[in-house]
Amino acid sequence: MNRELKFRIWDKQNKIFIYERGASHKRLAISLVGLVYHGGYDDVLSENDYVVQQYTGLQDKNGKDIYEGDIVRGEFYDEEYRHSEIIEHEVVFYGGAFNIASSNWHKPTLEIIGNIFEK
Repeated sequence: MNRELKFRIWDKQNKIFIYERGASHKRLAISLVGLVYHGGYDDVLSENDYVVQQYTGLQDKNGKDIYEGDIVRGEFYDEEYRHSEIIEHEVVFYGGAFNIASSNWHKPTLEIIGNIFEK
């Protein structure tokens, strides 16, 4: 899968998202194993202070990037019952794939309506 790798960090103490483009947080770095560094390699931030979330490679109908932990609303076709319905669902990863990649989602209807931290 060729997907742009982007991340955001939820700062539990300040209750804000930190994006890689954030000018005030240029010293933050994320390792390949998900550790968050502030400054040098010896300054690893506690996992209790931050949550790292990955970009899904999809955008919602308004052009906003969808990250894991976002809550999306969209049209979903239920094959078992042969009907469509609008549902809300949290975006999560399962073994490297995200559940909204299912062909049952009508992608143009997806809209971010929140996230798991700012309910």
